[in-house]
Amino acid sequence: QGGIIVSEDDEGLYSKEEVCIMTRDNICLSTEVYKPASGSSFSTVYAKTPYGKGSLSSTASTYNKQGYVFLAQDCRGRHASNGSYSFWRTSGNDTIDTIEWMMAQSWSDGLLGVTGVSADALAQYADIPGVSQGGGGTNGFNKYNEILNHIKFGYLIWGDGLGKQTAYQDGAYRTGLISGWLDLILEPGTVHTVLENEEFNPWWYPLVGAYDWDPTNHPNEAQWDIANFSILHSSGWYDIFSTNQIKTCLHVNKTAQGGAKGNQ
Repeated sequence: QGGIIVSEDDEGLYSKEEVCIMTRDNICLSTEVYKPASGSSFSTVYAKTPYGKGSLSSTASTYNKQGYVFLAQDCRGRHASNGSYSFWRTSGNDTIDTIEWMMAQSWSDGLLGVTGVSADALAQYADIPGVSQGGGGTNGFNKYNEILNHIKFGYLIWGDGLGKQTAYQDGAYRTGLISGWLDLILEPGTVHTVLENEEFNPWWYPLVGAYDWDPTNHPNEAQWDIANFSILHSSGWYDIFSTNQIKTCLHVNKTAQGGAKGNQ
């Protein structure tokens, strides 16, 4: 990791530094760190996107004005981040590694919020079932649960935590939504991979909650149990994610840890 660019906007509201956050598998997650001009200890808001981290600059400015550091990150395999695009399947691991980086910074007070809209929201919903990506049964749960407990709030718009059902709603493949979008962002190779996994199998574990979780083979990794923070879930009447977002909200409300249960 290391600073590359430092700049300041016309109002002097923040500094911006580009850093490389290294993951456990040696992938560089290209991240812009927007920091308020005054102060020495900050809570952080984190967003990641497949559309280019520069698209988050206005969101960063909004949170900076409220006194937060803002992390704007290119998703794995997209734009300046290394690796292969994972259809959000590595998003939970990448969040854990980003939190560990944040906790090591002198300006961090250790508290984190997550936010995102649509594809960016899906990237953060994948944090809720993050334990499956950490693995390790009870020991894995305890380790990653402690790290993810640094997340204290979420504001997620037009997304959900039920990836399999989003791609195959009631069993029907959503060609326009999935194939159309992947073609649009120039990731057509992923279409074939999604179609190869029409049947529910471990490929989907990082993207789904307890509706399809496998307690027989993974008895100590109840995915929704990882959530321990309040999320404001925002959907619309004709939103393509609304049904699954409502299901996600209701299920986290019932089955998550005390900080999340009843607080969605």
